Amino acid sequence: MANTRLPSQRQWQERRADERFPLILPVVVKYHGSSNKIVGITRDVSAGGIYVYVPAWPGEGLSIRFSLTLPAALTSFENIHIAGVGRVVRVERLERERMGMAATIDSYEFLSPRYVRLPTVQAAETVK
Repeated sequence: MANTRLPSQRQWQERRADERFPLILPVVVKYHGSSNKIVGITRDVSAGGIYVYVPAWPGEGLSIRFSLTLPAALTSFENIHIAGVGRVVRVERLERERMGMAATIDSYEFLSPRYVRLPTVQAAETVK
């Protein structure tokens, strides 16, 4: 019989190509084929992926667009606004009305501050 054991969390982390940084930031996500924008909170971000707490169940394999702002406190310069495109690779039901979504970052660009309108989110309250 074939071995069907799933990799442990440690094995998943070792397979990641990019180091992930724990960042709790508001992020706006738009799923391919939908005009709705969903506000989520990041758990961690790397150059090649992002993990976001979202209120609605996204399907694995869906293409996404997202935007977030790295605050000046992190960049040691000024706020950096980022828009990106990726794909949902894993979805986890965490609580009754909250999901976790892991997505690749396939491409991203830096935006001019005048084009960015991200919502204000109380991250500490949302991530409980």
